[in-house]
Amino acid sequence: MGNVQVVNIPGAGGTIALTKLSEMTGNENTILVTGGGMIASAEIAQPGVQISDVTPVVKYTEEYSVVVVPADSPFQTMEDYVAAWKSNPQSIAVGGASIGNTDHLLASKTALASGLTVDEMKYIPFEGGGDLLNSLLSHSVDVGYTGYKEVQDQVENGTLRVLGISSAERQPGLDDIPTFTESGVDVVASNWRGFVAPPGISEEARQELTNILQEVHDTEDWTQMAERNSWSDALVTGDDATRFFEEEHKNAIDLVEVLGL
Repeated sequence: MGNVQVVNIPGAGGTIALTKLSEMTGNENTILVTGGGMIASAEIAQPGVQISDVTPVVKYTEEYSVVVVPADSPFQTMEDYVAAWKSNPQSIAVGGASIGNTDHLLASKTALASGLTVDEMKYIPFEGGGDLLNSLLSHSVDVGYTGYKEVQDQVENGTLRVLGISSAERQPGLDDIPTFTESGVDVVASNWRGFVAPPGISEEARQELTNILQEVHDTEDWTQMAERNSWSDALVTGDDATRFFEEEHKNAIDLVEVLGL
């Protein structure tokens, strides 16, 4: 496979990186990590680049989000949190990643499923998981939406408590965390990740990139990394990947419209 250069392009929920990739027409040696949050962020940022402006390669992993509170929070369960939220939405500061990101979308879906409007939600966006963590521990926010790995240390040492996880079923190793649906919130959502390439590449080049990513996926090193990070295997390739990205784009368009973003 040769040497791989990793370039971090932060900002705007990934849309800056997506825009740069869209300008590399025909470049067959570049791929970008993407996910549901980036697709929604791009849709919110219209006019501008969309996920349909680049070439889908593979869907790779899924990770589920959790709702966390400080250990001394009055919310012992997801039901406690939702009941208080419905009673007085503006009294509860909800934190997560930037507007349009997976955390924000999940919080919005949870609000809607709980009978609230998005406008009633007091949502505080953060640039990174560390900022959210500090705000939870300092009680600047009451509830956080994030990936489990972001808060695992604090959960294990007892400074944070998990109320629920966004998966359809309880997850291995996290058996004591109830799902949203178990708690009466009809929401299932994953923070999936995949890879896209620039527009205008050949089908042969797309297949070669797919083969490389498949080879990495099949290694023991990758399996161990996925386990360490609580990533679920969700490999989708070829035409199925194309259909998946198209469906995710459609879902993002619909959700952004519903949320009024």
